[in-house]
Amino acid sequence: MVVVLAFVFIKSDEAVKRLDEFTVVDVRSSYEYRIEHIKGAISAPLRFLDEHFKRGIIPTDKPLLFYCGCPHHLSTLAARKAEGMGFKEVFVLDDGFFAWRDKGYPTEGEKKGKRPNFFHVKGKVILEGVPFKYGRIFFVDKKNGQVEMEMTDSKGYYEGRLPFYDIKPGDTVLVYVGTFENSTFFVLPPKKGNRWGARVDIEGTSVKVNPL
Repeated sequence: MVVVLAFVFIKSDEAVKRLDEFTVVDVRSSYEYRIEHIKGAISAPLRFLDEHFKRGIIPTDKPLLFYCGCPHHLSTLAARKAEGMGFKEVFVLDDGFFAWRDKGYPTEGEKKGKRPNFFHVKGKVILEGVPFKYGRIFFVDKKNGQVEMEMTDSKGYYEGRLPFYDIKPGDTVLVYVGTFENSTFFVLPPKKGNRWGARVDIEGTSVKVNPL
């Protein structure tokens, strides 16, 4: 049997006009949610989304609108989970939280306007001697649980930037390849110039880090 996933991407300019029509779900970490979130949104971090549905924390009497800051790596996974559970009206905020906030749309939180510290990453992932093709890599700030994600290409390479709020050189970042079952880690290197980042190559459970 083939399951067709048909969630809808919606831009913030349209979503803000229809906000009352949705149950808005923030699938970032609870730490990010406390800093700032879309006004009225419910916190349901992706890693615990199933449990939130089971416990009835997420109302289901309206269409669901998921968002993250990636802008939609994590929210797309959440939408697929929801559709797999039988929900019919599922939406994803296409341009993500930061675009919403920067347009001046309604938010609330303890530190409104706080900017993340961007850490640039690129590298290659090898599992059992084979490139990890078209796969997900989850990066988790060990201190506060903030999750960011990148995707590998057909040769196992990836590149992106991680908008962590409170990271600094010497902090530990956990790395999960494919799922959240097993992790390895690396330590953030010193800053060099204006572009802070590293080449992070992952092979099995080992990580090699070279500052950019």
